[in-house]
Amino acid sequence: MVEKTKQVLYQKIAGDLKKRIISGEFDKDKKLSSIREIASRYSTTPVTVTNALKLLENDGLIERKGGSGVFLKERSRDPFFPVDDLKKIFNSILENEGSDAFEYGESSGFHGLKDVLRPRLQGVLENMEKREILITSGSQQALHLIFSSLLKVGDWVLVEEPTYLAALRILREKGVRIETVSMKENGPDMKELKRIFESRPLKMAYLMPRYQSPTGLCYSNTVKSAVAGLANKNGVYIVEDNSFGELDFGGNTEEPLKVSSSLHIYLSSFSKTFLSGARVGYCICGKDIYRNLTMAKEDSDLASPLFFQIVLSKYIKSGQYDKRLKKINNISRNIFKEIKEKVKETVQKYGGEMMNTKGGYSFWCRIKDSESAKFITEMKKEGFKVENGKEFTIHEIPDCYCVKYVRGMKKTT
Repeated sequence: MVEKTKQVLYQKIAGDLKKRIISGEFDKDKKLSSIREIASRYSTTPVTVTNALKLLENDGLIERKGGSGVFLKERSRDPFFPVDDLKKIFNSILENEGSDAFEYGESSGFHGLKDVLRPRLQGVLENMEKREILITSGSQQALHLIFSSLLKVGDWVLVEEPTYLAALRILREKGVRIETVSMKENGPDMKELKRIFESRPLKMAYLMPRYQSPTGLCYSNTVKSAVAGLANKNGVYIVEDNSFGELDFGGNTEEPLKVSSSLHIYLSSFSKTFLSGARVGYCICGKDIYRNLTMAKEDSDLASPLFFQIVLSKYIKSGQYDKRLKKINNISRNIFKEIKEKVKETVQKYGGEMMNTKGGYSFWCRIKDSESAKFITEMKKEGFKVENGKEFTIHEIPDCYCVKYVRGMKKTT
């Protein structure tokens, strides 16, 4: 009970500080109050404030300078933001829909957006006529709904190692038993995977075949086919998380696993290609699973935020989304290629190794403990975020680090 109270408090403090930062209350040339001063203001402990500051640091709002304190981080304008296009759509909605656009929407999502998505996905997913679309507030809400609806305490779930941090946290909270499979350059280790499917009574596998997080690897077609075959043969739910949606860092197009529609749950999001703050994601699954998920969503989410779903549907129908997507993909490929070389160069400088990342916003590196402090310091000076690899794994993998960058990051030259 005490732990939950602390968690809520540090999130509230972070939220309040975030509002004050965005409003311009703080002078960017000055550092924030000391941790002790902030703790006194909110009548809490320095530990709670430190946890709140970590959230702000993750959001890119502040940076800590060793020995100097905590400072506001200079925020550059998002070069991908389609200001003019959205102005036209916003005005059109306000003129034609008026206040109706701000009413409660159906919990399962705006039907107009589903109607736009279905033909786009017809050529991507097999048997779309047997599948339903659930609109979610990003892919993380979808994960909560899936794990809550389909799993119970003690069920076996397979994940890649390393894997997406948020998914790992949710699974741990659910009290399931987690099995892991090592990641190789072309996807999960197939010998391990076959052994696990044969020896464990798996209920579900959570996988990221395209730009896996945090390694950025992509499954080969051979591995995809083998994974689908094992799932279909053993009746195991496959949760396929394509968090990068239609973003393409270089030739790795959207080709989902060919798993039976009754077992396949496909997640994706527009956070990387539309507006991250709009939190528009979707889950595609068979009709039976869909019924379970919609009931769970109604219990946790009275209504679906309608406005941005309407905006997105109109944006796609106008053709402007696809034009922007092409531009984003071209720019993202160039930035990714350059940043990958920079990270690789620094990793090699300190005698380390890096997985051959195919895309995404993170790199999985192995650095000897004796060199890690210098490596982390240099990466942070270059504007990267470095996290200890143990946060992304069940079994401890020594000397591993996840190096992250943001899409709007300046080029290194």
